[in-house]
Amino acid sequence: MNRRHPLQVRDGFHVEYGGSRLLRGMLSEALSKSLSEGMSCSAITRTGKTAVTKALEADFTAHRSALFIRRRCINYRERKVANPFLRRLRGSEGGPDAGDVHTNPMKAVKNHCLNECDKLDTETVVFCLDEAQNLSLEEFGALAVLTEALQALGLRPFVLLVGQPELKLLRDALLEWKRGELVSRWMGTHCDLPGFVLKDVSAICGALDQLTWPPGSGITYTQHYVPELWRAGWRMAGQ
Repeated sequence: MNRRHPLQVRDGFHVEYGGSRLLRGMLSEALSKSLSEGMSCSAITRTGKTAVTKALEADFTAHRSALFIRRRCINYRERKVANPFLRRLRGSEGGPDAGDVHTNPMKAVKNHCLNECDKLDTETVVFCLDEAQNLSLEEFGALAVLTEALQALGLRPFVLLVGQPELKLLRDALLEWKRGELVSRWMGTHCDLPGFVLKDVSAICGALDQLTWPPGSGITYTQHYVPELWRAGWRMAGQ
């Protein structure tokens, strides 16, 4: 598959499956509770975690119900220093606070959240951190300071930690480091995402029978790649 193949997430192709419905439901329930500050979810690699977070970002953006900040946590040389993590949260977008990104990233993130929430007319900020098993104690600490500062400003920060099964080991490490309050705030509710089952594969095949390819052509993916079979009535959903 090349990078423009319709199954690639970057082209916006997403099909709901059991795991995504489970996470959506649990996230919706958690956000409905005024005292809830976060949740975590984990699954083995290649089971759709990142695709689900991108779909969630698209939904929140479309409905303007919350400021959704999705970032991927990576290992880098300065991960024991808080500022690089805060700069990643802020991003490189422009804005009146862009100059603070390098000199005062904590202030830059706070101002960014205030400005964007004002535009969306919402108090909710969802920090969706993918590959969260890579977070260091220093980064957790910076996130705690940031969320408390946002609460003091009248916003409602919510942390969604998404990662590999090793995320549970990080939970145990936080308890050993005497940071149980972070576990209670952001890992008290946990979701184990299931992998694909047969009906999920059927849903994906059915979507390919309806997806147009190339985009906007009015020709379905199935019709484009196997026109003779398509004219004879063959469909992916029937396989």
